[in-house]
Amino acid sequence: MSKQMSQEDLSNRSSLDRGYISDLELDKHEPGLGTLFALAIGLDIDFMDLMQAIHEYYKNG
Repeated sequence: MSKQMSQEDLSNRSSLDRGYISDLELDKHEPGLGTLFALAIGLDIDFMDLMQAIHEYYKNG
């Protein structure tokens, strides 16, 4: 799953703070369920597709 989008754009689309998005990318925070929903909305993807991508990421290392 790859979406080319700036942190600023994702911030605007998801209503999440750009700094928080940066921290997520740097593994400084683990997002909660509400954040994951907001990210799915911001990325314009189905929430369950996002969960599947996360599952595959951790399953395959």
